[in-house]
Amino acid sequence: MSSQGGDAGRVAVTGASRFDEFFEREPSESRDALCARFGFDPHRPIVAYLGSSPFVSPHEPDFVNLWIDHLRGATDDVVRTTNILVRPHPRSSAVWTYWDGNRWDRVGVYGTAFLGDQALFDCLCHADVVVALNTSAQLEAGILGKLVLTVLPPDHAPGQQGSLHFEYLLDRNGGHVQVGTTLAEHLDQLAEALVGEVDATSRRRVMEAFIRPAGWDEPVSPLLSDAIEQWMTTRPRPQTGRWISCRRRVSRVVAGADPADDAAVAAVVKFRVRGERRAMEERVRRERKRAKVWKEQARQLSAELEAERRRSRGDPASKGPRDQTGGAGDSSWRPRRYVPRRGGPTSPHGLESLVGDCRSRGTSQGDPQSAGQGVAL
Repeated sequence: MSSQGGDAGRVAVTGASRFDEFFEREPSESRDALCARFGFDPHRPIVAYLGSSPFVSPHEPDFVNLWIDHLRGATDDVVRTTNILVRPHPRSSAVWTYWDGNRWDRVGVYGTAFLGDQALFDCLCHADVVVALNTSAQLEAGILGKLVLTVLPPDHAPGQQGSLHFEYLLDRNGGHVQVGTTLAEHLDQLAEALVGEVDATSRRRVMEAFIRPAGWDEPVSPLLSDAIEQWMTTRPRPQTGRWISCRRRVSRVVAGADPADDAAVAAVVKFRVRGERRAMEERVRRERKRAKVWKEQARQLSAELEAERRRSRGDPASKGPRDQTGGAGDSSWRPRRYVPRRGGPTSPHGLESLVGDCRSRGTSQGDPQSAGQGVAL
């Protein structure tokens, strides 16, 4: 609240509802079945490595190679021979495509999906120690009471310490994640964790304050719903638009939450009709504009045809472009070709009738040359 400048009186602390489903899960396979599937030694501990997002470590497989090499070269026999189960982050699947864990013994890759799926639960449930750089799956591991370790590799995880929540997870700040500044320190912590006892009670107390502050056995989703409902009924709400209000009322009618509200339905229908009417008026305006353009083009064409009729009759009072360019005997003159504008209506039959009329008039006046010449369109 201090960093965001908010009012503590307007905040209801409920917890993290997204973990409710994870609390209810049960393992889908036994530890022996998991060891048989990945070729693990069931008598040795399992260390689960949880991958991070690309923001934290864009080239995490390189660090995992270095990390496994250090484990396999450790002086401690338990660390050197431990089973390793790698779980890549779902968003980093592309960088893990060509990663091969078969170069080491007892190394398996566990595929998973988003938001605490069953595969993640099984991976954490059968692991003795969990290692990760910076990922939300560290919270799921804490829910199951697992000891979580992390290491600070600045060259392989530039985004690890760049997020605010990372510091909240560390044990030095009251969290449940134990941090090692170097790989050597990390191996010492791992060796101690694999042979020591995990204080599940203290870790559960930390996770309860972080995930379920109302109680370990109290689901968060109902608390969150009650808090929202209480805020909606007791706090003044911002005024919504008329259309949004009507749409909400109609949706409640359709869902069966309220009895039918004729006024709400009528308001929505009126809104729809008004919109359709406006669209129709706009179409009518466009059609009238096109008709006006066509009438102007037709008027100009009629004037040109009338001028041609006069020239075909030999009317000396008619002076136009043909007379100015050399008269009827000038073969370089051609009547202007009429091209209708794009988008406007066309009437080829009407133009043919005008041309036919012009030719017939020229023939009736005894000018066979003009009658044969006609009008070019």
